Amino acid sequence: AVKKYYVHTYKMNEDKIKVLPDGVTLESFQNVKSYKKNDLKPRVGFVGSFMTGKGIDIIGKLTQVLPDVLFCLAGGDREKAQKETGIVFAEHTIFAGYLENREVPSYMKSMDVLLLPNRESQNCQGQEIGKFTSPIKMFEYMASGVPIIASDVSALREILNEENCFFVYDPENIDEWKDTIEYVLNHKDEANKKVIQALSDVQNYTWKNRAVQMIEHAMGMN
Repeated sequence: AVKKYYVHTYKMNEDKIKVLPDGVTLESFQNVKSYKKNDLKPRVGFVGSFMTGKGIDIIGKLTQVLPDVLFCLAGGDREKAQKETGIVFAEHTIFAGYLENREVPSYMKSMDVLLLPNRESQNCQGQEIGKFTSPIKMFEYMASGVPIIASDVSALREILNEENCFFVYDPENIDEWKDTIEYVLNHKDEANKKVIQALSDVQNYTWKNRAVQMIEHAMGMN
């Protein structure tokens, strides 16, 4: 999408453009244990900004229709989530606040499902970024070994597919999110196959590989 934008808007030569998505430090997820679970409810997690463009309101609505799930959210507190969305998050929602980077792998690995409810349209500091976003948490989710449920939006489709995650094809449909979460929790073998594929696919998206490709492309232009 970034390449198409520059070619269309600025009439640039597409052969001169190399788009490199964000990535992950895989070593951070190796030999990392999940937090001990003292509850019996499955954990559905989210790590990221509490913005409606990133779907925090969708999660708020899900807390109201999935009483048997423990929602674990990192990226803010209850007050921030409810102020952003106008939604009262159910009591079975745990807010982890802001995590240090070193805490993220263990937190993600503690979940049974990870949510990526991005919207096609996202506004960040007055700029529309929905079509161009390359969420770092997407690659971290892939490296975590936890099943991913994601919105079917074009920016995520550049990396994710039906082999490495579960899609919600109508991201505004709360019932579809609910049904998909329940499906993933009840079909662990299928979920594990997608996890294995995600772990394989994310090997291509390390920061080192990104740097190497950047250098190779720059040298190739000379």
